[in-house]
Amino acid sequence: MKTCSILLLLFSLPAFPSGAGLGSSALRNPASKPPLDAARLLGCFTRVPDESADCQVSLYLDLPVDNDPAFVFNIPGASTGHCFLMLRKSGKTGSVSRVFGFTCAGIGALSGYDVPGKLVDNSGHKFNAELDMRVSASEFGRVTSRILTRGSSPRYNLWNGNCVHYALDLINALRPEHPILPPNPGTMDGHYGVGSVQALYILLAHMKASGQADGEDIKVGVVDYAPISSGTCG
Repeated sequence: MKTCSILLLLFSLPAFPSGAGLGSSALRNPASKPPLDAARLLGCFTRVPDESADCQVSLYLDLPVDNDPAFVFNIPGASTGHCFLMLRKSGKTGSVSRVFGFTCAGIGALSGYDVPGKLVDNSGHKFNAELDMRVSASEFGRVTSRILTRGSSPRYNLWNGNCVHYALDLINALRPEHPILPPNPGTMDGHYGVGSVQALYILLAHMKASGQADGEDIKVGVVDYAPISSGTCG
């Protein structure tokens, strides 16, 4: 979401307690990054044969204020949080990984209407929660096909087409019987909806604490940094 939704979210900010963890200069702004071409982003995965491949799809969440989903905006860090992904495929010929997310590509997102969107590299981006999924080569192909179908510049919508919705669309392609659904606006019991990073963080924490099958694959309450995209086509 980032700068595309900053002004709108300011109108619903809770009060910041003193020393609430503000001012992390390591936070990055996805909307300021150059766009990625979907075909080039995924092209190198074809260099790793499906046979005996080890495949992983990971979901990352970056909260504006580390590990406190009560806040929708970090003023010194100019952050409203972010949701992004890592795809990794390893085999006999090597390993390829891509860390990327979806964001708005220009002004107008605050209108609530569809605006241009873009894929961006999120290598090294901070995260506070993670869901790792080990998948088969055919399941991995289902995700990459979905990315290519949506293209390099899907339309961005603050309410129903932001970074969280994009990432969950791909994750849920792997779990159609048990989808992770973003909350509707205004249903967060004080924690703000809008398909928000905060809402998804709370949901993942609940999935882990309640002992659901995914729990062992979820990390929450961490301050860590995503891997760097690796592997080339050369």
